[in-house]
Amino acid sequence: MLPVVINYLYMLLGSYVALKCRKQVLLEVEKRWLTAAAFFPVPVLLLSGVQMLLPPGLPSMQAGAIP
Repeated sequence: MLPVVINYLYMLLGSYVALKCRKQVLLEVEKRWLTAAAFFPVPVLLLSGVQMLLPPGLPSMQAGAIP
């Protein structure tokens, strides 16, 4: 279970860094890119929680990574 927790923390840390960098950027294009990068892990994290509730063999987490 520890590798899974480390992966989730790593994704959340990346989101935090992207949001922190967004405050320092002046260009609107870069702000939009950093916002998208910050919220990319959200569907993956939500659907991985749903995957725990579904029967084994139904891969819902992969659908969160596909835009």
